[in-house]
Amino acid sequence: MAHLPCAPTVSGAGNPLYDLSISLRARTQERLKRRSLKRLLDHEDYALNDMGMSRGDLDWVLSLPLSIDAGAELNRLSKERHKNRLKP
Repeated sequence: MAHLPCAPTVSGAGNPLYDLSISLRARTQERLKRRSLKRLLDHEDYALNDMGMSRGDLDWVLSLPLSIDAGAELNRLSKERHKNRLKP
């Protein structure tokens, strides 16, 4: 009698369990990142401005879906704000 495994042994992309675990890991990492970003709201507005962001920027990126990298989006907004400050 042949031994049949109880669970599929296929690993890697395309395996639903593997794909789910990758997705869950990414969402967990994004939640941790947002927890750190949320701590920035404890700073005064002038300190946030010195860091190149506003309270509104933080509120906005924290409200984005977890599938979007809030840190990368905040960085993009900060660079855009800096670029606009340099315009004559």
